[in-house]
Amino acid sequence: MHVVAGTVTHLQTERVLTFERSVALTRAGADLGADAATVWVYEGGGPSTIELRGGARAAGEGLAGFDELRANTLTLHYEQEGGTLRQAVLDGAGRVALGGNGASRQELSAEWIDATLTPDAAVSALVARDRVTVMLPASREAPARCISIATTCCKRTIILSSFSSIAFSSASLISVPPILSKKLHDATDFVNIHSNNFS
Repeated sequence: MHVVAGTVTHLQTERVLTFERSVALTRAGADLGADAATVWVYEGGGPSTIELRGGARAAGEGLAGFDELRANTLTLHYEQEGGTLRQAVLDGAGRVALGGNGASRQELSAEWIDATLTPDAAVSALVARDRVTVMLPASREAPARCISIATTCCKRTIILSSFSSIAFSSASLISVPPILSKKLHDATDFVNIHSNNFS
């Protein structure tokens, strides 16, 4: 792990490192950045949790299939064995991008997002709430879609679940029920988007 920052504080007894003033961190193929960061370290070495605060961003091959993560605060939890990413929590203006920068790019944005991954780095669930927007690329079956749920109620949650692949090379990996094909302002408490068409 390589870190560039203005200041660093190391609490060795608690295995915590705090970085401030324009932090740039590189780890396992992922480039992370924020105004400040705190890293908790496993007893045997390697980060257990990295918390990025203030303009937090992450990109690169080390994000288990995510192309980019952005939020006011981004918390990344890692497995002790192998150091793979197992959970990412985005708090405040969160955005998750998948599928590259081309026509297959998909984006999920919300005030709060929780992404959970399996031990083999496959996305098992994405849970988002408050001001949720899903942008899906065009496919042979449907045009490009922007699905919004305009609500500030914390009980209104959109759940993307049952992923069996993190390649996201196919625009049909996420299938949207017809009721969600237009902009929504009055959603039910829980809206499920399942990956029914796997490549």
